[in-house]
Amino acid sequence: MDKRFIETFIEESYELLDSMEKELLALEAEPDDEGHIQAVFRAAHTIKGSAAMFGFQEISDFAHAFETVLDEVRSGTLKINRELMNLSLQGKDHLLDLLDATRNNETGAVNAALKEKGTTILKELSRISGMEREPEDKEAPPVSSTTAGGTGLEKEEATYRISFKPRSDIFASGANPLLLIRELHDLGKVTVFANIAEVPRLSEINPETLYLGWEILLTGGCDYNELRDVFIFVESESDIIIQELKSSDYIDSRGEPKRLGEILVDSGILDPKELKSLLESQKLIGQRIEDAGLADKSEIESALHVQEHFKKSRTQNQTQQVSNTLRVSSQRLDQLIDLVGELVTVQARLGQISAQMEEENLLTVSEELERLIDDLRDNAMSLRMLPIGSTFSQFRRMVRDLSVDLGKEIELKTIGEETELDKTVLDKIHDPLVHIIRNSADHGIELPAVRTKAGKSATGTITLEAKYSGAAVMIVVRDDGRGIDPDVIRKKAVQRGLIHAGEQISDEDSYQLLFAPGFSTAEAVTNLSGRGVGLDVVEKNIQSLSGSVTIQSEPGIGTSFILTLPLTLAIIDGLAVSVGTETIIIPLASVESCMEIRIDEVDTRRRLISYRESLIPYVHLARSLDIPEQDSRRKQMVVIETSHGRMGIMVDEVLGDHQTVIKSLGNMFKEQKSFSGASILGDGSIALILDINGLVSTMDTEVLEKDAAG
Repeated sequence: MDKRFIETFIEESYELLDSMEKELLALEAEPDDEGHIQAVFRAAHTIKGSAAMFGFQEISDFAHAFETVLDEVRSGTLKINRELMNLSLQGKDHLLDLLDATRNNETGAVNAALKEKGTTILKELSRISGMEREPEDKEAPPVSSTTAGGTGLEKEEATYRISFKPRSDIFASGANPLLLIRELHDLGKVTVFANIAEVPRLSEINPETLYLGWEILLTGGCDYNELRDVFIFVESESDIIIQELKSSDYIDSRGEPKRLGEILVDSGILDPKELKSLLESQKLIGQRIEDAGLADKSEIESALHVQEHFKKSRTQNQTQQVSNTLRVSSQRLDQLIDLVGELVTVQARLGQISAQMEEENLLTVSEELERLIDDLRDNAMSLRMLPIGSTFSQFRRMVRDLSVDLGKEIELKTIGEETELDKTVLDKIHDPLVHIIRNSADHGIELPAVRTKAGKSATGTITLEAKYSGAAVMIVVRDDGRGIDPDVIRKKAVQRGLIHAGEQISDEDSYQLLFAPGFSTAEAVTNLSGRGVGLDVVEKNIQSLSGSVTIQSEPGIGTSFILTLPLTLAIIDGLAVSVGTETIIIPLASVESCMEIRIDEVDTRRRLISYRESLIPYVHLARSLDIPEQDSRRKQMVVIETSHGRMGIMVDEVLGDHQTVIKSLGNMFKEQKSFSGASILGDGSIALILDINGLVSTMDTEVLEKDAAG
């Protein structure tokens, strides 16, 4: 049999088992929810049938026996309890082991051991199946038809007609209406029609005047306010009408788009009797209506546009129902990103050459190519972006098992599961998150009796939260446990010789000592974790991703680990600036504004600058990086947003935006914190990419003294 088919079966089975674990954990929390029961049963049933089809009899037999027990739960004859859930999760793990063995072609003793393990699990399931049956006269609950993935929370699609007529002088404000129309494509299926009635003859056209308007039909899960927000910055310069269309006015009882005549009758433009007489003619219905003067040309075209949009939307929906996904190996995606990165570099070179030659045709082609590569880059990058919820969900099982092993009651809450990260970043943060969560469960969350005595709920909470922060994503692991006592950390640090006795350090600096190799405040190290043991590895793993990790804690209240990570490790939008003779790239997503300043306008002693009626700190980039600066009394200040708030970066000149292909600096420079990578410019020179978080962390006393001396 073709190995590709077997690999597809194994991959799909992995996904089914992942779904099964999520549903089992949800079922334990909501034992009366029939949707969870049905989803678990269907997963086992599908694996059983697929395994039998491919000849994997051992997997099929175990899944069949497991399915039989689940069927008793589904029919209501077997009660759900902790022991049953433990065995069900063990059954899921055993199926996973069987799949791993199949993929690795393992035989002999390993298979015998797996078979013995499966037999033990099934014996235990059979035992509780016989002991925990419901009374025979109890009426079995009806079987739910809820689908495995259905939550009932999906937004229903609606169709909107948008009339968008910008003011003729809108270009003077710097607005680009096409960007707004492109943004609408992110909200659903869009059909756009340009209104060219006001376009004059070519000889009369003023290139700074807009003559077009647009009629836009959009079908999607958005609401009126979301559509209005797209035009929020041009409302005062445009005529905008947004109208929701009822599908019943354009779709008949058979689900087919209505004909033109029916649409005009339903809209009140045409009388049914007039329509009947017109249908007897041999001309097209639209032409007949226009000739009869019953509707003008614009009304007929508008009705045709709506009809065409509903036809297209219906066809797309039918196509999506046939196939929604396509499996592509991650290696192919990596190759695609590499090629796109090379394209970006070549395009930058072409753009520079065309600007130097000042050849109009070449400039036009270069600009068009840049736009296409922008779209290609965004689409290619989106293929590697995955919601972090898939990673968060993997920890529910771990927290459940930890709470059982430790005799604690722990609840896992997740926030921001829809936040997206590059797949490479997601893969590498799993182990650091495992270590932090185990620390929180073992040494953060107290025993129920201790929590109750302290006036807390007996159930402790570990919260995983993800949110965007400029060009980065912040992941917070927060517990409501005993917290960390900074005095205990300082005492341990003195014992280990990390600080001198009597040395005064802040609480924040004390928490950072936990990342020292082997540092621990625990009196006894458990087999799960020890506060500080291994945290140095966590920090190194996060820093290898050009990220950072910090700790916030309050004794008796809880502890938070804050991980700041880049959205992607491949291509970003950057702002190119010159510092002396060097070109530096600042991640554009972190940039808030740029402004020209005079040296005598800034407070060089305290390193503060006035910005929007407040004072913000700044760093003189040339001096902090020991780069000879340009001799000028005027500088550029780039204001950026960091995890610590706004700050300014003083540079010599702002060069403009730059598509930045991130290249690694290599092991030789892994200890420096100022730069996250490098990029090749259009002329072949190298530009370093500024690490915003690293820059903040290196703003120490030495840099302050340099700035003050300047």
